[in-house]
Amino acid sequence: CFNVLANNNTLDCHGYNITYGTAGLSSSLGFDFSSKNMNDTFIRSCNINHGQSIPKINKAGHGISISDNLNKLTIFNNTFLTLSGNSMSSFSFSGNLTNINISYSNFTAKTIGTPTADVIFTRGIQFETNVTNISIHNNLIFVNSSTSTNTQIMSGLAILGSYSNKVNSAKNIKIYDNNIFVDGINSFGIRMRAEANRYEIEDINIFSNNFTLGTTETGIKTGINLTKTKNARLWNNIIKSGGIGIAITNSTNVTLTNDSIGCLQGQDCTHILIYNSHDVISTNLSINKSKVTINPSSNLTVKWY
Repeated sequence: CFNVLANNNTLDCHGYNITYGTAGLSSSLGFDFSSKNMNDTFIRSCNINHGQSIPKINKAGHGISISDNLNKLTIFNNTFLTLSGNSMSSFSFSGNLTNINISYSNFTAKTIGTPTADVIFTRGIQFETNVTNISIHNNLIFVNSSTSTNTQIMSGLAILGSYSNKVNSAKNIKIYDNNIFVDGINSFGIRMRAEANRYEIEDINIFSNNFTLGTTETGIKTGINLTKTKNARLWNNIIKSGGIGIAITNSTNVTLTNDSIGCLQGQDCTHILIYNSHDVISTNLSINKSKVTINPSSNLTVKWY
């Protein structure tokens, strides 16, 4: 729909709609950032909508796609509706990115129809590259599926390591004051996963968010999932889950403070799961200690004040 090819751009839609994906192509993008080394882009007050009610099975359907280097992107007060019969996200980042601010926006990503792919990935916002200085705050993120015929992995926000041989990293991440609702088979509110020896995720701050995970579908449901991360601080988050509240795997130096974790009505759950992780400290958590699982190779320090 839009190709952004230059520096220092502001797109202010003043509340008007941008509709993409109506031509029945095999893939479609609302915004495509395809030029290298761009700087300073501001998108505000836009309603960015996928135009087909039943997209083609292999339609990518990203609302915004960034595949090259970009410095300073601000997304403010926008609404995204992304539909797909296959893997997609409202935001897809796969370049070298610095200084990203996403705020006061609504993201809806839905898998619909009857997809044929073995695995479906549906994400509100995803990063799969080098990223530094990310701030994501005061957003509403809603991800769900109307089909349960395939293996699905659904995330409100995902920061994932690349499967390439390049050494990449994600650093200085702030995620706060968001409301995140995810409902589908294998659901994650926030999912961070680094690939061993090739990707690092560190210096993470996640605070004052509200999560609701898995009200209808069966499968794994996790509010916050940290895998192979370091230096993560979580505080004042409220998590309601039909599966796991916080899962920490192969991570180091994680602190949990004043987080509240509970099970959805009528569902059993694990409040905290810690596996092969070290220097995990919890302070003043609102949890049921009988619903905490720690494997023998991990260590957890519990504090109350």
